[in-house]
Amino acid sequence: MALIAACTAVTAPACADTPAFDRPGIAFSPTTLPAGSFAWEQGLPDFQRDRADGVTQRAYSASTRGRYGVSSRWELQLAAPLA
Repeated sequence: MALIAACTAVTAPACADTPAFDRPGIAFSPTTLPAGSFAWEQGLPDFQRDRADGVTQRAYSASTRGRYGVSSRWELQLAAPLA
């Protein structure tokens, strides 16, 4: 128990500054990034296959979002679907 308490006390301050992440398809996060920091959020790949009238169409995509902390209350986001 003492080892677990010691590990928690050491790692708790490091976890306090960790920004909140959502999946890249969600435009807003519950918190902003600290000023001057950058985060890259990458979604899992998605595969879609459609077959109609003898024609098969396939689509691959993965959402990605780059976030940059401008100040303590503002951040810049750039998002794009990688297809």
